[in-house]
Amino acid sequence: MQSLSNRNKLIIQYLLNHGQTTSKELGEVLSVTDRTIKSDMLAIKSVIEKYGADLISTRGKGYEIVIHDSVSFGVIRNVLNREMTMLIPKTSQERILYLVRKLLMVDFEISIQELAEELYVDRSTLNLDMKDVRKIFDNYSLQVESSNKGLLLVGSEIQKRRCICDFFFQNQANDVFALDGNENTNTEKNEKEMRYIREALLNVLNKYQITFSNYSIENMEIHIMVAIRRYQFYQYVSFEDSEIANLKETKAYSAAKDLKVMLENQFPIILPESEVAYLAIHIQSKAIVTNSKVDTQQSDVDELLYNIYRRISKRFNLSFFLNSELNELLKLHIPAMVNRVKNQLFMRNPLLYETMRQYQFAVEVCIEAVDEIENWYNIEIDENEFAYLVLYFNLAIQKQKVEVKKRIVLVCGNGRPEMILMLNQLNERFSNQLSDIVTVDLLHLNSFHFEENDILISTIPLSIEVDIPMIYLQGHNNLGFQEMYDVISNSRHVKINMGDYLTRERFHENLDLRSKEEVLISLKEMLSSEIGEDKAEGLAWGMFPKFSELGKKCVLLHSLKDVNEPIIEFISLKNEVLWNKTYVKYIFFSNCNNLRLDVIESIYYSLSHWCSKESKYIADYDQFIELLNRNLMNKTYGNGV
Repeated sequence: MQSLSNRNKLIIQYLLNHGQTTSKELGEVLSVTDRTIKSDMLAIKSVIEKYGADLISTRGKGYEIVIHDSVSFGVIRNVLNREMTMLIPKTSQERILYLVRKLLMVDFEISIQELAEELYVDRSTLNLDMKDVRKIFDNYSLQVESSNKGLLLVGSEIQKRRCICDFFFQNQANDVFALDGNENTNTEKNEKEMRYIREALLNVLNKYQITFSNYSIENMEIHIMVAIRRYQFYQYVSFEDSEIANLKETKAYSAAKDLKVMLENQFPIILPESEVAYLAIHIQSKAIVTNSKVDTQQSDVDELLYNIYRRISKRFNLSFFLNSELNELLKLHIPAMVNRVKNQLFMRNPLLYETMRQYQFAVEVCIEAVDEIENWYNIEIDENEFAYLVLYFNLAIQKQKVEVKKRIVLVCGNGRPEMILMLNQLNERFSNQLSDIVTVDLLHLNSFHFEENDILISTIPLSIEVDIPMIYLQGHNNLGFQEMYDVISNSRHVKINMGDYLTRERFHENLDLRSKEEVLISLKEMLSSEIGEDKAEGLAWGMFPKFSELGKKCVLLHSLKDVNEPIIEFISLKNEVLWNKTYVKYIFFSNCNNLRLDVIESIYYSLSHWCSKESKYIADYDQFIELLNRNLMNKTYGNGV
């Protein structure tokens, strides 16, 4: 049989199921223009005529397929039955993705019965799937309204476009947001349109000397293409007059007006003023800011940063008050971020899940900052913006780690001459990396007050147990000095056993929990049985479920509250559940802030490495802990993530 595209086959199947249908309705169902449908009809007509059927077009009523020879047309029916069966969503997750896309692309009510017939499921199954569909739309402040006519998605047009970009251009398997190879842009016509959009965008950016990253250019191309599709069905954004008036004073608005003219010259659209404003805030939100000018001088930003640093210092004993680099980055980023959030735009992070997996201690620190920002501006930050802030705080944490100098506590067993010799050698080799060198007599060692950044050096064997690095220098050998160098440069392996924190009682496998809410309730009950109801209540109250998705079916939960005993809880589920935007099977909860920073980072490294793996077979508790400990060994020898 002559080749038919997947869209051609879908059109034939739709006409056979629904009878006479207009090109507009077909375009809405398949998310293409009337012109595309008319082009497809020519290809369909030329094929089905050879198999005993004709495609009839009636003005004002639409297209229908009339079959003259049912035997000959049976060839096409067999192909459709075989291939359409393959296209029909088979699992609950596949149906939910289909329903999300369907509701995004139509602007009329769709009956439950019609959707059930399309998906070959009963109404009760569809109603169950719709619960997760509604949860997904909740992330975008969109609602599915029900009436006698059916279901209709309502809410902000800006949020609808954002959701379309996520669910039509996001590779769900690889967490990638891109144009290359995307099924929605790989036709010759779409590729031509995208090339024009890119050239027009680059033209105005160059004219107005506005700098975008390559990723932001591609991101805006997609948003423009989605907007153009929406214009053709009269779906426009709306802004208050005062908001548009403020934008008119900006360079971004002037660039947007030029872009409007170029788009109108190429596409059959006329853009209202609100859509020019939409283009302007996109340009404004994606422009790389090289200086902060007025924004960084605003006293409210300074006061906000002071509150953020105070909270972080109080909880984590990390001081960022004098970190001018972090201060400048946040002064640049926060005002622009707040404007994006208020305009319902978000700067997509291409490394969202990778960032969330790799920098979990920075995630915990950043939760304090974001909680303060959200309360300060009365906004809600999404996970993409959160992940950018995580990168800033992780950079500051790593820089502070390097800048923290060690103190040497020296114990010499062979008198003053040896002590003087050792002091000279230590000063000669490590003077730039040490805050001080203090000497302690062996008799007073048990009563000496050690600090977190101390290193105990001894020229005699010691039986004392201390929670700091201890090095025995025998005969002033180079091996001991190399070990010292490793400790000072923070490259020395932290010897921990993950089983000390994730105990057998905190390992919960194959639980039959059906929702995020059930998981959180169950987790609170587990914590209550271990640390008491009051402490568990505090941890649960401070929990942040929205910044916990790591991709690869994993979640790692943190709390704004702490308990003295370090805790890691692990839950694996019998069936995957929808968290916020992804389906998850493995849930960690960690509260380890009373440990040393190097220990905390090692714990998170081990969990991150396990979550990053595609295969997550768990035989039993002992095998699981062995894998987590092996991750730490890989880190030591440089074979980790």
